[in-house]
Amino acid sequence: MTLTGDRYLEHLEREAARFSAVLADGDLRAPVPACPGWDVLDLTGHLGGIHRWARDAVVLGRPTDEERPHPREREALRDWFEEGAAELVATLRATDPGAPCWHFGAKPRTADFWFRRQAHETAVHAQDAEEAARGVRTPLHPELVVDGIEEILGMFLPRQIRLGRLDLPPGAVELRATDADAGPFRLAPAGDGEVVGAVVAPAETLLLLLWRRLPVDAAGVRVEGDADAVRALLALPLTP
Repeated sequence: MTLTGDRYLEHLEREAARFSAVLADGDLRAPVPACPGWDVLDLTGHLGGIHRWARDAVVLGRPTDEERPHPREREALRDWFEEGAAELVATLRATDPGAPCWHFGAKPRTADFWFRRQAHETAVHAQDAEEAARGVRTPLHPELVVDGIEEILGMFLPRQIRLGRLDLPPGAVELRATDADAGPFRLAPAGDGEVVGAVVAPAETLLLLLWRRLPVDAAGVRVEGDADAVRALLALPLTP
């Protein structure tokens, strides 16, 4: 992880507030393009439930299967969402990031995982809600974008491989950010391999490509090298 626990919590609070702002006046029945079959109400139930699930993991040191029903009326739904986000932040703020704690990433299993993961979970879904209700996404903080790319390549991709959720085609793709002093990043599901091409774009666009929120032919994206091989690698389920 590249940020401090306090810094992740700043991002988490800001992104939760951004999501809540959508609930104030957005169409709760608007379909969410990034989550087929869901509307904003469903997305709120998901994210609010995840906040409570993650808090339970920190407090209890293990996951729970508790059901977390959510209200369906706007004001009560927004209150429910804000309450869950606030309780998560308060719990993390009172927790030593190095404390032993269950999580679904690689060892060591310590609480700092949840500082990072919930900041990114909330940021991605805040953009999803904005896109659904308003047709636009608020740009993410640059440091969160770079850290998000690193989280996918360093945590989610190895996990997807470990769980047998994707094939391992040969080759690697370089991800080159045009607006960040970071990288180039390397996407190589099979490990070391010949670089078949590169994707050149703003860092946030690269993040959204990895999260399958944008297609490879989106505006501002340049593909170099073997375009078909690049597309095949980016089409893999790199995240759940």
